[in-house]
Amino acid sequence: MLTVTAEAAEALFAALQEANEPDSRAIRVISAPGNGRRESLRLEIDTMLPGDKRVDYDGRTILVAQPDVAAHLDNRTLGVERTAQGAVFRLRRTATPPSG
Repeated sequence: MLTVTAEAAEALFAALQEANEPDSRAIRVISAPGNGRRESLRLEIDTMLPGDKRVDYDGRTILVAQPDVAAHLDNRTLGVERTAQGAVFRLRRTATPPSG
């Protein structure tokens, strides 16, 4: 499953709180065919399902993904970029520590 930065976790948590969602719902990472060879990912609030991979923050599950989607997100980090239009989630490769 992907890594979530503290800032992104706070933003996901706040989104669930603002939407007044019960603890049985979280933000789901959904994979969809994209343009060309790239896969498109989107986030939407959904009910948690058995077998979901989960990311917790402050005692609450904030992010879920089906196991096949979660496997594709290994070595990825979800962060937040501040823009003039507001906060935007960005997915990037997780830096691997140097061996040695």
